[in-house]
Amino acid sequence: MKKKIAVAVSLLLVLALSVGGTIAWLTDTSDTVVNTFTVGKVELKLEETGANKDGTTGSFKKDYAIVPGATLAKDPTITVSANSEKCYVFVRITEANNSITVGNATQDIVQWNILSGWNPAYAAADGSEYVYWKEVAKATTDTTLQVLTGGTTANSSGQVTINGNLTAENTPTTAPTLTFKAAAIQADNIQKTDVWAALPSAFTNGITSITMD
Repeated sequence: MKKKIAVAVSLLLVLALSVGGTIAWLTDTSDTVVNTFTVGKVELKLEETGANKDGTTGSFKKDYAIVPGATLAKDPTITVSANSEKCYVFVRITEANNSITVGNATQDIVQWNILSGWNPAYAAADGSEYVYWKEVAKATTDTTLQVLTGGTTANSSGQVTINGNLTAENTPTTAPTLTFKAAAIQADNIQKTDVWAALPSAFTNGITSITMD
């Protein structure tokens, strides 16, 4: 009896092995999906025709001889580099020693106007500081942004006008200056209320908040 059982078990094992050896499992593999994440960029520069590098501060400067009533070409221009992400671009304009008293009124010596399309974000109560902004879409080529009006058409080169009431008697002892500085920050995935705090402090220094309507 034990012999018969052993023979039966042996036959079953042989059968199982022979069947197992011929089974073809159903298998497959997918294509490979490779996700490569590259760091986006926001790059810009600010230039002005005829401005020269100031080696002591790492900035650019341009000097003018002012004559009352004169119109002077001044074209600070911001360029957002190709393939930069959609961004908010800001320009900060600072005036110094730029006022005279005419009668009972205070007037700017160097008079300028922001080009249409820039949105006001901040203006100091004393007229010494202004911030403007605009949104710039991502593009495969450089995006050029003029800052000041040209006086004749919206797209002509920028210019400023010297106050015709300027005289030897009311001219300040320190020459008036206009300083332009630009900055940009990504527009996606950031709340407008957080934008100013997220910009470099070298740009936002002295201004606690702005409005972006």
